[in-house]
Amino acid sequence: MGSPLGRYASDDVPDTVVTVVLLATPLKIWQRAAEHHDELMREMSLLALAPDPPELPQRLTELVQLLGQQYGAAGNRTDDTREELVAAGIDRMDLTYEVPRSIGPDAARMRALLDEAEEYCRTELLTLAQPQEQADFSQWYIEEFVRQTQGEPPRAWPGPWD
Repeated sequence: MGSPLGRYASDDVPDTVVTVVLLATPLKIWQRAAEHHDELMREMSLLALAPDPPELPQRLTELVQLLGQQYGAAGNRTDDTREELVAAGIDRMDLTYEVPRSIGPDAARMRALLDEAEEYCRTELLTLAQPQEQADFSQWYIEEFVRQTQGEPPRAWPGPWD
């Protein structure tokens, strides 16, 4: 059975459940990266609604919506915990996700579109490109899903922490 992601689907990967562990996830950087992502997606969504929208906002918003429908529940469980720990002054935590193996190829496609969107931020958008630490975190975060769904062991975030 193929992925419900339509043209983004990868039929060559069995959809078994795997464990992905994000070691030493930097909570403050994650929070800032999530805020940037939300700003970027708001602007992309608005651009996608234009009468003659650019291609990138359409592709990115479609993929984000589909991935949110498919995998959103896995991410929501950690948001509350992350906010509680940041409020308590804790700067990092290990996260464990039980996800379909298909999240790996889907995450790789998402990473490629986000890289494209970051370049778009430099030239076309009101949303600024991510600072380097957030870009490095975003790359590490998504790459861990890609790597671990391919059977690779977890790699801890190397720092910085805030």
